[in-house]
Amino acid sequence: MLEGVENASTVPEHEGEQHDMTNTRSTFGNLADGLTNDPPVVALDETDIKLLAMLQENARATLKSLADAVGLTAPAVSERMAQMKQEGVIRGYRVDIDWRALGYTLTTYLSVVIRTGASRDEVVTALQSIPEVEETSVVTGASDLILRIRSRGFDHLKRIIAEHVWARDDLEFTETRLAFFSDSSAGVEQHRLDDLLSELRASGAA
Repeated sequence: MLEGVENASTVPEHEGEQHDMTNTRSTFGNLADGLTNDPPVVALDETDIKLLAMLQENARATLKSLADAVGLTAPAVSERMAQMKQEGVIRGYRVDIDWRALGYTLTTYLSVVIRTGASRDEVVTALQSIPEVEETSVVTGASDLILRIRSRGFDHLKRIIAEHVWARDDLEFTETRLAFFSDSSAGVEQHRLDDLLSELRASGAA
């Protein structure tokens, strides 16, 4: 969870006048045009949710340990995991890297306004290809996009923005905010799974 951000006065903003938000901002309906529809919600039972909770805590847990915890056989657990992967619930098993330990200590949020008439999809694709961009979100409000950038420091950040953002002619305005503190809130995923489990039990489907 982001605890604090500040406008980055050390990083100049994109040259040009600020967008006229009254006349050119997209409505929510227009913003949604062309966006990928949400995937269908997958129906899980209590055992599935328990397996997800254990895998969230330790993705390297053995089939035997998972099976013992939920009272199933290892092949049955393997089948459930394969099904959840096929349905898109489990997207993969990843190493959780602390990028700060590798020198990427600065997290920045960059708000972007796209010039009227420019292709949003092209801008999103281009900005997503920047290696230091961890996340790109299409948003409502004063901006079109918000990027989360992880860099090695101010000089690295200025180089990223100057070479990959300001160099573009399809952007109207950018605003840079530096994160004083970031926390991935590891407990959030468990809280969501707990909520799903509570809803399942309340519905009598567990």
